[in-house]
Amino acid sequence: MHHNLRMREQQLAYYGRSQHMDKRSDIVEWVHNVVRAHNLASITAFTAISYFDRFSDQAIIPEASLQLAALACILIAAKCEEREEDVPRFRRLLQCTTRPYTAAELEAMEMIILQASDWNMVTVVPACYTEYYCRHSI
Repeated sequence: MHHNLRMREQQLAYYGRSQHMDKRSDIVEWVHNVVRAHNLASITAFTAISYFDRFSDQAIIPEASLQLAALACILIAAKCEEREEDVPRFRRLLQCTTRPYTAAELEAMEMIILQASDWNMVTVVPACYTEYYCRHSI
């Protein structure tokens, strides 16, 4: 398991080249707030941030679309990490933004992110290791 996690982690390309690195801490805080407001698991927030980092590293995101991109990352992460009935609906997620995005814009951004990643949404975050080591300790 550990070996597989390390191999997956090494395959992820992230170089920290985003033009919005100065806004990253605000986005991270906002993602955690949205995840908490929707009672989602912490790993969903970590995964969403990983998706956002990878996407913003390779794409030019207009400043007006930063929250939309982060929200789409939360949605994708929730679909990967949460039970289907716990995945928030578009309308509910859109209420968390400071800009008036539409469901169509959120759906379009979700597709852009999925296509940019070549639909490879496998990600390794520290929480993956924590769970593994907790199960195999002592």
